[in-house]
Amino acid sequence: MDSAPRGETATDGDDQEQPAAVPAAADPAPPAAPVALPRQKADNPPSVPPEPYLRGLGRFDLIQNISTPMQQPGWDLAGWTRAPGLFYVRKAGRALAWIEHGAARLDGWALVVDGRFVADPADRSRPLVTSTAELAVLLVRQALEEGLIDADAAPALR
Repeated sequence: MDSAPRGETATDGDDQEQPAAVPAAADPAPPAAPVALPRQKADNPPSVPPEPYLRGLGRFDLIQNISTPMQQPGWDLAGWTRAPGLFYVRKAGRALAWIEHGAARLDGWALVVDGRFVADPADRSRPLVTSTAELAVLLVRQALEEGLIDADAAPALR
């Protein structure tokens, strides 16, 4: 058998490729503080896309437990395999907000609460956009802790 340099595939006599070794995934780093990303310029403020349930996606089919990074029990993301960048942020089954990657052509994860984008503190006419879903979710937790989101009024999505 021929030996192949690291990162290349080895071949045997029948010319079929053998997969190269894939390094094990490293443990993810803890989320950093929320950061606003540069946004695409537009003449008008971007419009909030329709509520996820109004898009014909049906009932969510993915649930990702995020209690550990949130450092509180009961947190999860409910989403759809057909829409991988769209999630409801839930606490104890209640949809507090939704996050979407690339919403309204924004660069990153936008956060929608009560049908409105969360505003960027640097420019209140523009939506806040984060680099990761985790940072957007941390903003939901912060808003809940500061009383800016009413968990009792949020719809239960089970």
